Amino acid sequence: MSDLYENIRAIIDDPRSAALVTESGYTPANGPGKPIAPPTYAGDEPGKSRFAYTDAAFIPVADERGWHSRIRRDEQGSPVTAPQVVVNSTPAESGRAEEAAWMSERRIFGKTPTWPGITVTKPSDDVIGAAIDAAITKTKVGSETAERIRAEALDVFEEFEVSTWTLAHRQADAWIKYANDPGGKQIWQGGTIRELITRAGASDGDTLYSNFVNAGTFGMWLSSGVARRHRIPRAYSSEIVGFEARPIQRAATKLDVAGGAAKETALNTVDGGLVEAKGHKPSDMGFGPVPTSPHDAAFACGAVLQQGSISIPVFRSFQFDDDRDRRKQSAAAAVFTLLAITGHELAAEDGFLRSECNLVRESARWGWRRASATGASGIEELDVSDADTAAAALLAAVEAAAEVGLQFADPITVQMSPVQAAVVAERVARETAKSTGSDE
Repeated sequence: MSDLYENIRAIIDDPRSAALVTESGYTPANGPGKPIAPPTYAGDEPGKSRFAYTDAAFIPVADERGWHSRIRRDEQGSPVTAPQVVVNSTPAESGRAEEAAWMSERRIFGKTPTWPGITVTKPSDDVIGAAIDAAITKTKVGSETAERIRAEALDVFEEFEVSTWTLAHRQADAWIKYANDPGGKQIWQGGTIRELITRAGASDGDTLYSNFVNAGTFGMWLSSGVARRHRIPRAYSSEIVGFEARPIQRAATKLDVAGGAAKETALNTVDGGLVEAKGHKPSDMGFGPVPTSPHDAAFACGAVLQQGSISIPVFRSFQFDDDRDRRKQSAAAAVFTLLAITGHELAAEDGFLRSECNLVRESARWGWRRASATGASGIEELDVSDADTAAAALLAAVEAAAEVGLQFADPITVQMSPVQAAVVAERVARETAKSTGSDE
């Protein structure tokens, strides 16, 4: 039996256990202090994006045991502040961990499929064809662009696949609710799958565990369109932050070695081809130099730290049938907890977050905290050596849960509904038409 599994069960069964905690130190792949590009978010002004930047934030410092549980203070004991920037947000980290576990089924279980959940795939060829024809009619394009739309859309439909493990709202997501059930009507119009979704919650832990185990760890909110509303908080919370962050300005000018074009020249595109016609300046179409003004584009950070936690009380709120001795609750909590740990460790193996943000994990540690704990940091160490150790413990937890009557249900596959197909087809049609100039 896995030592990590046994330790997690002991932590869960201790009524004073409050949370597992973790932290990792990162450096840019090209060296400490090198610029990295944080994510951007929609700004107050249309077309302008912003970083999640705070100009006066507390600076965490390590205690005598290495945990960053204190804040830097000056000689008078007052907190010292410095700028910080979010390198990867809590929702993004949750998604990374969840998808890493979803994509590693074979590594965890030795076979696939194993994880329960709902997957939405492309509809029938007839539905696809009708959706594409309708989208082409709406965009009013020429024959050449119409064929280009058809080819692009067919490729998109062929690759389409989303699931309760990859969608932001899991089983409550619109792509799930309005997909077609095996009977041919939309899931949210009624039936067995809708009943599963509306039952699964803290008050029906059996259904939640069996069909949507990831929602028990990463949270979900079924907030509308139903009498039974479920809101499960995200038990796993993690964020990567750059401390003592300094903005780095960048600018670039694209030169045209062919000599460019006169600014008075007017250009446009029709059916994908370039024509001389009123509409755009040459620089809009990629001719001539294209300058940019210097702007904040990256940050150099004194330290990049990931800190996270797994809230054990969340799992204690789940209720199970025929469970007066709480054996089911404890077994399920071990699975929920180890799913978070395994997903976290799997995600940490890939430090490439986005262009110009490739991080290397320099240090990592896990621990757990009890209510009213004493001692440095109040954190007791927990040995989690790597993702494979976590995966072995997770497999042991799943097997132990099966022994008390908690089984994963078979995965469910459904097809996109005609209305969803129309949404996809029209998006592809309008994007393709815009790129060819056919909607001018």
